[in-house]
Amino acid sequence: MTRRTAWMIAAFTFVFLLESTASAQVIILPRDATIDKEEFSSKLVNDWVLIYLGRKPTEKEHALLMQRLRTGTNPITVQSSILSSDEYFKKNGSNTQGFINGLFKDILGRKATPAEILQLSAKANGAGRARFAADFLAAAQGPIANPVTPTVIIIP
Repeated sequence: MTRRTAWMIAAFTFVFLLESTASAQVIILPRDATIDKEEFSSKLVNDWVLIYLGRKPTEKEHALLMQRLRTGTNPITVQSSILSSDEYFKKNGSNTQGFINGLFKDILGRKATPAEILQLSAKANGAGRARFAADFLAAAQGPIANPVTPTVIIIP
């Protein structure tokens, strides 16, 4: 088999833009989609940094995040490292409420309600940003989803 394989995106969580709204739960592919694993991982890294930080990754960031994916780090852990960064925290107001709102906006495509912020603030402060972001990403995939495998929809 060549480096290009019929890799139906079962190894990584994918984030895509749809009308400027991020989703970490679904991938939509044409029926005959084939993609190189390295190419796909690179696109993931670029998309994650663009969605979460609003910019392209630096060469150093790209290399570090790619290395983590290549060595088998769970993609949720890689994403949470971006989401828990000081840059993301500052981008979202440098406070827990803004951090939680940022996660809701970037992962779920909506604002957090006041009740959700109240409920999650203590948890975010207690768990730390990295653990909270990882838990948030996993929860966003739902109770039956494998945190490494997204839902894949094949379109004709």
